Amino acid sequence: MNKTHNLMVEYYKKIKLSESKKNDLRNSRNIIRENIKKYFKDLDEYNIPKFYIQGSMAMGTTIKPLNDEF
Repeated sequence: MNKTHNLMVEYYKKIKLSESKKNDLRNSRNIIRENIKKYFKDLDEYNIPKFYIQGSMAMGTTIKPLNDEF
């Protein structure tokens, strides 16, 4: 392997999310979704919103932000 490839591999290791962080983000997202669904169900059980994953989570390209805060 060449030096550029090795540098890119090292860079990727620094910016990729750990599995535990991915799981934390998924759990947080799911809790928020459930709270929203419950809110709308309490108002009118026929108008519960549907959610669709999009963006970097859907594409599998989420990286660590500089301040590690999402």
